[in-house]
Amino acid sequence: EAFNVGEYGMVGFSNANYWSNAAHRSSGSGTIPYGDIRRAILEASGQFGQEAKDWCQERIVEEGGDDEEYWESRALHELCAQVSRGDGAEENFRGFAEQASVVELRVLLGHCLNGAGYECPSCLASGGANSVVSEKK
Repeated sequence: EAFNVGEYGMVGFSNANYWSNAAHRSSGSGTIPYGDIRRAILEASGQFGQEAKDWCQERIVEEGGDDEEYWESRALHELCAQVSRGDGAEENFRGFAEQASVVELRVLLGHCLNGAGYECPSCLASGGANSVVSEKK
């Protein structure tokens, strides 16, 4: 939805933040693979230059401290809003924002599919590309 008005009259990024807050507060939040998302995005940042590495250092490593399971999806929403507005972000940094969003979705999708009993390739569960989901176990 990005800057468009979506459900309940909320602008897309605000709506995404609402659902992130709901997930963080839910009783099942301990099962969300935040550490896997964190690791996959930190790894992906290396392909997108210093600006992406600096963003990861500030918004993931420094904010998370010693917590290897720290991930804050609202920071990613903020990043996507920033590059979508065209706030002087270089093309490479916009590419990182897009890839980080894809990585987050792939890790979450892989986690959900595995939980539902499907054999999910590790490349999907780790945010990798070219993933195919197999039949249920």
